[in-house]
Amino acid sequence: MIEQIHDIKEISCKDLKMKMDRDEVFVLLDVREPEEFEVCMIPGSILIPLSEIEDHLDELDKEASYILHCKMGGRSNKAAMVMKEYGFESVISLTGGIYQWAQDIEKDMRLY
Repeated sequence: MIEQIHDIKEISCKDLKMKMDRDEVFVLLDVREPEEFEVCMIPGSILIPLSEIEDHLDELDKEASYILHCKMGGRSNKAAMVMKEYGFESVISLTGGIYQWAQDIEKDMRLY
């Protein structure tokens, strides 16, 4: 189920996993910092830290669908708002971030 909070749609970890299992086409964007990404990551994630997101927007396809995640959801919501401001239409934030992913999906994931 996709919910909308502060104009930013959110998706649960279980729904993200279903999309992945169905091989749906979207870009999974990790907006954490590189040192966080080194500890753990969701398979298929592309790292663009929130601190650098505006520098990389011209490299991204505005027509693509994006699901953003961070540690717990705050930074991915901020990054999604920035992307929306720049004209990206299909931007969704992962509820609870990688912490929720570790609880719901990859229960043996190493966290920090």
